Parts: sequence; structure tokens; C-alpha cells
Amino acid sequence: MKAHNSLLHLPKSNSSMAGGSENATASLITNTVENESKEKNVYNFESISAHSSQRSSNKQILLSTAVVIMRNARGESTACRVLLDSGSQSNFISKSMSQTLRLNKTRVSCTIIGINESAHNASYMASANIESRVSSYKVNIDFYILPRLTGNIPLSKIDVSKFQIPAEFKLADPTYSEPQKIDAILGSEVFYDLLCANQFKLPQSNLIMQETQLGWIVAGSTQAREDISRTSTVALCTSLSKLEEQVSKFWRTEEIGSKTAFTLEEKVCREHFENTVQRDEQGRFVVQLPFRDNAKKLGDSKPTATRRFHGLEKRLLTSPRLKIEYSKFMKEYEDLEHMTRVKMCSNAKENYYLPHHAVWREDSVTTKLRVVFDASCKTTSGVSLNDVLLKGPCIQEDLINLLTRFRKHRYAMTADISKMYRRIWVAPNHRTYQQIVWRPAPDQELHQFQLNTITYGTVPASFLATACLHRLADEESNLYPDACNAIKQDFYMDDYLGGAESLQGAITLRDDIIEVLKKGGFDLRKWTASDPELLTGLANKENDSTLILDLSENSAKILGLRWDPSDDVFKYKVKLSERKTIVTKRQILSEIATIFDPLGLISPVVIKAKIKMQHLWAMGIGWDEALPEETMLDWYKFRESLLLLNNLFIPRCIVITGEIIDVQIHGFSDASIEAFGACLYLITTNNQGERSSRLICAKSRVAPLKSISLPRLELCGARTAVLAKRPVGTFS
Repeated sequence: MKAHNSLLHLPKSNSSMAGGSENATASLITNTVENESKEKNVYNFESISAHSSQRSSNKQILLSTAVVIMRNARGESTACRVLLDSGSQSNFISKSMSQTLRLNKTRVSCTIIGINESAHNASYMASANIESRVSSYKVNIDFYILPRLTGNIPLSKIDVSKFQIPAEFKLADPTYSEPQKIDAILGSEVFYDLLCANQFKLPQSNLIMQETQLGWIVAGSTQAREDISRTSTVALCTSLSKLEEQVSKFWRTEEIGSKTAFTLEEKVCREHFENTVQRDEQGRFVVQLPFRDNAKKLGDSKPTATRRFHGLEKRLLTSPRLKIEYSKFMKEYEDLEHMTRVKMCSNAKENYYLPHHAVWREDSVTTKLRVVFDASCKTTSGVSLNDVLLKGPCIQEDLINLLTRFRKHRYAMTADISKMYRRIWVAPNHRTYQQIVWRPAPDQELHQFQLNTITYGTVPASFLATACLHRLADEESNLYPDACNAIKQDFYMDDYLGGAESLQGAITLRDDIIEVLKKGGFDLRKWTASDPELLTGLANKENDSTLILDLSENSAKILGLRWDPSDDVFKYKVKLSERKTIVTKRQILSEIATIFDPLGLISPVVIKAKIKMQHLWAMGIGWDEALPEETMLDWYKFRESLLLLNNLFIPRCIVITGEIIDVQIHGFSDASIEAFGACLYLITTNNQGERSSRLICAKSRVAPLKSISLPRLELCGARTAVLAKRPVGTFS
């Protein structure tokens, strides 16, 4: 048998494998990440399993093929022969077909790893519409572009004269029995959506005919010609999209941010917000979606959203707990009037249907399940909602600035805004662009709903929510100047990290922030504080069990850091996975990336990990290639030492007790041939003559692989010290 994907072949062998037809299967693992802007071209990680069957010595396996109409965003079309592959979790198109249709390509960096760890790269993705020749079915699909998908299928011409195919059957591929090239592979994303109920077994053969939206397909085993070489393929491949982007993100956690001027689009988005934002009778904000272009560029999105919902529904049926939580989430959404049931809009270009799926976070204290809406899903025109929306500028405080300021308060407290996005209404005339399909059970009718609030998954959601907070602070600044200043400076999205120099000052600040936010319809919950007195007196009219955070583990996660309020210290929690006999570069990066250290408080540890990673890079070792034994043993030793971080406690507060009469900031920098870095210390003296020295932050970088003189590296370290000083200028 000729395999359907030549990238994934086992080498041909003259000896056949024992037994008849077998299947190779692989489990699906999907890690969903928050959608990002199109400009960055960031895509989800996904594993792709592809499989075919092997034949015995006198059989050939006929794979399911179909001829469809493929159409680009300009409406130009051509006939395309596709392979239907339920074992593939992604879709592929040949380079020649993408060039024929002149598809708009998006640059990606995707490594496809096949059997025996053979690797092939896909550098581009493209979107195209697939239309049936025999029905009204059509769908927009994203494809990875590959130079070559497979050889001709079937391998040899099959004698169909003995097959008694009913004349009324419209074949998906009229020439299924003749060897021809494959232009595209349609994976499980659409495979099961194509299937219809009818199935027919051809008399006196092992071939099965299955009715689909594309016509009747033919598959199964048939007699092979004696002169055809015997082949056997069993394949599993995994693609990791934009792996290099993930690596660069890891390096960027040590970068020192600097504010840049807004781009023209960011200015337009901010002006749009300022000119259109309103508040209703209850004080809640009403915003309009900032469209980049005319929304009429959107095509039909409902078929894709419906198809993906059916896939979600099948997943929910296999996980009773997930189904219960998902249904509960959606019911709450409707009960709070954050979504309402609507009739189907007749004009497809005046609405947009959002596919949705579940993200489960077992470590979350309050919300283990979050429903994420996909506004980046392409419509039939090849354009998504996020494509026509402006993202908006980042107007919230830099993470390092916020954490540094949090450490200077003698009395510290944290909280977060409950359902922040859903406290802000979207203008009624724009809600048609936030529609979904949903039903609690498969035996119920599928209904359409529109989302009435800012939606998680749309490009401008973060900006719109933060801008509403800032607008609220500006409007209430005359009555509550300190609280409004804290709202603008001490919030990172919905997380508040703040405090004051005195207990009474902190209580007053807490109450004022609560009062101001209530005027905008925002509620704070999950309170923690360095002094229990700050948690007393919190009104709990609705008996919210999450008003005060339950610290069963004696620590709260604040922006990725662990803070123990009772001892007022930062902690680190390192959990090592089971030790593996084979270690790869991918595994090392995965474990290094779990160390989150935005302030650089454990820079000496992190920089050693980065140096080891750089050495692996310089050695030219592949992502899934086993490391040399000496390198592996060195990593094991370092890995075990990471457990010592569990015994490390770093005081949160960096100022001395009593009345401070002198404040100094001391910076140090140094460099070696492997790395350079800098650190800042805060020296405070009180009126009793007592002095305290505390580490504020530290930054480190590995030296470039290109040879650079030590004096130049020391200059780089000095520059790092100057940059690190920026977020701590408010101490003086």
C-alpha cells in the first residue's frame, strides 16, 4: 500500500509484516493558550497524529478521497483532490495547490516530527474555503503548506468492473480507482462533520461506501496487483507551532521593559474609546468594538462555529465533570444576562459566531473552568473578527514596576476584580459580532446567543477593560485621589497589589478603592493582606465564599509569585517531574521555563539554567535528540539542586521599620565571558540610626554566542544596571 503522507514513511522493506491490517493510533493533547494578535503570528501548541493501515502480501488498502471546490479569499476557485484522514489533527495543502490559488500565506515555524524522529518544517499556513460538488456544504479551513504531501493514491489502478456501485450514488471522487496526486489532506477537524448516516458494503468485496457531505467515499481492502511492491506505514507526528517564539518569550522574562510611544493604530484605538465610551444608569461602562476596517469584510462564520461546537459536545460527553462545569458556567452567563438568546441574523456579514472551548486549571482556587471564545477563527472570506479589530495600546503598569512598588509598602494587600470583563457592556449594535451556538444537551435544539459584555478572546478586550478602569479613576479622582491613583498604578489587569505605610492608611485606601470600583460596577474579591486587621470589616452582603482568599497552602499566587502573607515573605515552589532515562533539549527548556522570576530575586539560579541551554544550542543538538551522557548527568545534578529553592524565603517589604530619614539605592554590575548582569539594593536608615539593606531586583543575560570582549560585556552590565533603576525611581 502507498502511504498517504510520504513525510511519515517507514523505509520500504521486502519482507512483509506479520498479520493483516492494523492501525496506529495516538492520543490528542491540546494545550490552549490565550489568543494573541495576528501580527505576532502566535498559534496554539497541538499534537498531530497521522495514521495509515498496512496490508498483507496480496491486499491493497484503498483510502478515502474526494474532489472538492477550493476557493481563495478573492473568490477564485479550482478543483482539488483531497484525502480524508481521521487520524490527522491538522490539515495540509501542497505548495503547488497554494500557488495555483494564490493563497494569502502566514509565516509560521512548525516542526513536524515523524517516525524515528524524522523532522520536516512547515514555514507557512494558509486559509481556504472548501465547497462540496454535490451539496451546499462549505467550510473555511487553515492548512499547513508542505512541498509534497504524498505520492499518487491509489498506488495502482484498481479494476472496478466487478464492483456493483448503485447508479444513484454520487461519488465524492469519480476517479477514486485511478492513481492521482493528492492536493490536500483534511484531518479530524472536519472529518466527522462530513460523515452522514448512510453506509453501504459493496457485495463480494471488503470495500465500504460511506455517505458524506462531499458525496459517497470508498474505502477498504481490495486485491493488489502482483507487480506492486509491498509497503507498510505506521506514523505519528507532532507539530509544535512557533517553538522559537516560546523560547524567545522565556528569554524576555529577564528583559527590562521601557515604555514606547503609541503606534498610529494604538492612538486611533484610544481615541475611538474616548469618543464612544458611555456609562449606563447603574454606572456600568458601555463600550463599542474598535473596528480596524469595515466589518463587512467578514464572511459566514456560523458553519465553522457550529462544526466546532459539535466537536466540543462530543468531548463533553466523554467527561461528565467537565460537562457539568461547562453547563454551569454557561447557565450563569445567561442568568446574569451576560448572554441572551437571539434569533438567527439573516445577513451573515452583519454578525460573527465565536467558537468556544474549555480551559481547565486544576490549581485555580476559585475558577477551575474558563470558557474561551475564539475570535481568531476565519470566516468564509478568510477574515476573522480579530482581523478587523484594533488591539489598542498597553496602558497598564509594567509588571516589574508594580511588583517593586508592592515591596515598599509596610502594610500590603492584594485582591482581584470578580469577572472583570463581564462587568463591562458592549454596545447593543456591536453585540451581533459576539454570537455563539449552545445547548446544554445533544437532545435539545441548538440555539443562538449573543454575548453582551467584553469577551475574553477578542483582541481589544484587555485594552478596553483597563481603559474603563482608568476612565473611572479619572472621573472619581477629585473625591478619592489616593484610591484613584492606586487604581491606575497598582492594577495589573484584574489583579490589585497595593498597600500603605500605616495600618489605618491601608484600611482607608482599601475602603476607598472598593467604593470607587463599585461606582463602575466592579467588585473586589480574594483579599489577602500582610496584617489580619486589613481583612476585618470587609462587607460581605452576598455571602461570597471567595471574598477572602483561603490560604490552605499558606501562600497566595500574585502575578505568578507565591506570597505568604502571614510571614510576609515570597516563596518558591519547585516540583520536579519524574526523572527520565532520556533527556532532550525540549524537556530541559520545559523545566527551566517553570521558574518564574520577574524581579530576578533568584537570578544566580536562572542564569545558570540559561547558560546550560545556550551550550545545548551551540552544540547543535535537536529538540528531541538525546543528550550526551556527560551533559545529561550535569543537568540531573543541577535539576536536583532546584529543590533547594523550596527552602528559600525572601522578605517582601524592603524598607526598615520606624521613621525613615535616609534612602539610598546602590547598583552593582559585573560580567564574565558567559553572562552579565546587575542588581539594585535599597539602603534605608531610620531615626534610631538602624540601617537595612534589601535586594530590590536583579537582571542577568547570557553573553552572545558571537565573541565579545570582556570590557564590552561589562558595559552591557552597566547599561543593565541603569535600565533596572527606572522602575525604582519612586523610592527617593
